[in-house]
Amino acid sequence: MNTAPDPQPWALLPGEPARWYARFDAFRSLGSPRTLEAAYRLCAEHEGLAATRPGAIWYAAAQQWRWAERAAAWDAAERERLRAQEEERRFDSRESRLSMIDRVLGAAFDLLVLADLPHLDQVEARKWAPLARLIFRDMLAAQRLELGAPTPTPVAHDEAPPYTADELAAAARAVQ
Repeated sequence: MNTAPDPQPWALLPGEPARWYARFDAFRSLGSPRTLEAAYRLCAEHEGLAATRPGAIWYAAAQQWRWAERAAAWDAAERERLRAQEEERRFDSRESRLSMIDRVLGAAFDLLVLADLPHLDQVEARKWAPLARLIFRDMLAAQRLELGAPTPTPVAHDEAPPYTADELAAAARAVQ
């Protein structure tokens, strides 16, 4: 069983002359849409060809060596390569955002532990609690968004239960 990968269609074909492969490569490199005339002009510049248009031999070689088919295969492979590259970039960006969210959540939690909310006086607790709540709410919403979890339906501000520093401190004491 042969496990060698199939050669790429745009690679040099068996029996294909190097000169015609180089010309095909010029044709392929033009990108889509490409024309035989544009490839000829490009090669004529480098090779010093006198004619202004490709002759019958160019059309015959392009047909014999399947230039259009091979160039289309190249285009498809390039599109796939770019799609995979973009997918990898998006994955890396998402992982980076999730890591930042985790770090901010951890830092916010550390701040709450350092603040020692259950043992703060009312004035200090009122100062810390709203900020901590906002940080946690925003980071958890961002985390849900990144993970594709459903976002809770927003509650109108006047319908939201009021969480005061006193209530948070009482809840923290109840947990201990």
